[in-house]
Amino acid sequence: MAIKSILVHAANDPRHEDRLNFAVDLCRHVAGRAASNAFLAEARAITHERAETLRQTVADHFSGSDLSYEFQIVTGDQVKELARRAHLADLVIVGQSPFAGDDHVVVKKMENLVIHTGCPLLVLPFAGAYPGDMADFCRRILVAWDYGAPAIKAVRGALPLLARADTMTVVTNTPAKGDDLNGTELGRYLSLHDVHADIRATIDPAADIADQLLAQAHNARASLVVMGAFG
Repeated sequence: MAIKSILVHAANDPRHEDRLNFAVDLCRHVAGRAASNAFLAEARAITHERAETLRQTVADHFSGSDLSYEFQIVTGDQVKELARRAHLADLVIVGQSPFAGDDHVVVKKMENLVIHTGCPLLVLPFAGAYPGDMADFCRRILVAWDYGAPAIKAVRGALPLLARADTMTVVTNTPAKGDDLNGTELGRYLSLHDVHADIRATIDPAADIADQLLAQAHNARASLVVMGAFG
């Protein structure tokens, strides 16, 4: 399925303009004339004046483009409000943030958003440079595969991006004795969608999984990691 509607959490952390730029560029690259919905969960510490400033910032980012957008200001639990509006979106973009101050509206319980959101969730890190060219963002992709339902859901949701990859690496658990489901079936599934991957059964389930995935992403020079989360 093509990505046609993107829901963006328009927080006021220091990287919110980088995130908006990224969302607009992603729309142009993968969606054409897509609808990008910019969304702000307004906390008590965010004044009406600050919200209107953020609204103008969003408008400036879409000025002169042929992309449609909608800006909404809501009150209440931001995770619940984001999840509810994500039901009819193809992708949700949020920012990871280390800031816990009351003057920043950030998603502080990312795991809750993952559980309640019915579409793929793209989390942009608080550190590092975002790709200036969306072709670079999709060029090298790492897929973490464990043959579980969350993993295949993530792969299916990312197919529009996977199809644009120059190189795609799938890392999975080292297979147990007699187990041949070490990514081979995933490779066949992806090939039906004209996506070709390098399958590597190199993850040791007895060691720290997160550290291994970070190391694999670094070695592959991946700009995107596709993985499942909670079942």
